[in-house]
Amino acid sequence: MKKIYFLFFPLSYLLAGNLTAQSQVIAANQTITQSIVENRISDVSSSQNSSNEKVTPTDFKPITVLGKPITMQIGAGLLLAGTGDVVCRQMETELSVKLNNYFAIAGNVTFGKSVGSDFDQSAFYQFNSNILVSPFKNSRKNDFRMGTGLSISDVTDVYDTERMFDNNQLVYTKAVIDKRTSTGINFIFDYQYHASQRFVVGARLINQQYTNGDINTGFLVRMGWKL
Repeated sequence: MKKIYFLFFPLSYLLAGNLTAQSQVIAANQTITQSIVENRISDVSSSQNSSNEKVTPTDFKPITVLGKPITMQIGAGLLLAGTGDVVCRQMETELSVKLNNYFAIAGNVTFGKSVGSDFDQSAFYQFNSNILVSPFKNSRKNDFRMGTGLSISDVTDVYDTERMFDNNQLVYTKAVIDKRTSTGINFIFDYQYHASQRFVVGARLINQQYTNGDINTGFLVRMGWKL
């Protein structure tokens, strides 16, 4: 009996030691696994937080005059020139400066040429200086503006005074060139949509009345950007 007891005691001791070691290994593995899972969760949450953060773009710094930004716009459209009997294509390039939330000043150069006639032609260029008022403020995306200013217009008209035909063929023509320069006043209705911090699109309706009796009415589609 004693021999059996002495044999069983070391065997039970060894088994208990093996079980204790295995339990320690299992506990260590669980601790390592839990640490890995926590690290992965932390990495995922940090990546989600970084992806949710708003990326602030670098602020655009425009060219300024006395601290006021300069905007350049180009436009194209049609103009009823003279007393409205000559249709012209026109193009415009304008620089403007926003003074505050209500006022802006602008200067532009406009070129135009008549269309629709093989004999009578008209071409012009203008220098315009305007002040524009935004009654609903110009700090919003939609900006409605009214304005007025001075215009200097140089017009060249070429038209026939004599024509001779032979068998319905033009064989002779006598053309006269008429050049004139006049000053006038502009009346402007403007709409602008600020598509971004820098870019703007819009349209313009303009009426011009000159001291020599010329009256122009035009419409332009415009786009521009801050310099």
